[in-house]
Amino acid sequence: MKDEEIYLSRTHPVVEALSTFVMDSAFDSEGESVAKRCGVIRTSKVNQRTTCLLLRFRFHIVTTSKDGEQTLLAEDCQVAAFTGPPGSATWLEPDATNALLQLTPDNNIAPDIARQHLRSILDGFAAVRPHLDDLARGRGQELLDSHQRVRILRGVQHSVEPKLPVDILGMYVFLP
Repeated sequence: MKDEEIYLSRTHPVVEALSTFVMDSAFDSEGESVAKRCGVIRTSKVNQRTTCLLLRFRFHIVTTSKDGEQTLLAEDCQVAAFTGPPGSATWLEPDATNALLQLTPDNNIAPDIARQHLRSILDGFAAVRPHLDDLARGRGQELLDSHQRVRILRGVQHSVEPKLPVDILGMYVFLP
């Protein structure tokens, strides 16, 4: 590294400040933002309306031993996607969901049409909540299995409790 260069690690104050700005502006309903929590694009890569959700799972990892109980908070972000309306959603496999993240728009969508698609999904969102809860429970079991594999101690018990409901950090709709 040269003297006139600055290494910007992920914990560098500049990186933290930029990340804070992007995240704060994404959650701000006033004005334009460099990041959005919702979006609608038209692409030839889908053949029906597909909704992609950015999810944050939160878990309490509870360790119980003769010394008492200790609780740690763990978080995990994942994407999940479904086709069709929320009331009859067909959930995509993880590989198909991840492929959505590489898609680019083919055409612009008028803001009122984008709002209409987002509203129709939000209005029926209660129908997808049980699936999201199941995803959280499944991810919690995976976390517990991993935790127990690396922390084999006699007389110590672990449990993982998903904190429901799952946080929806973003919703992105892909239209054919």
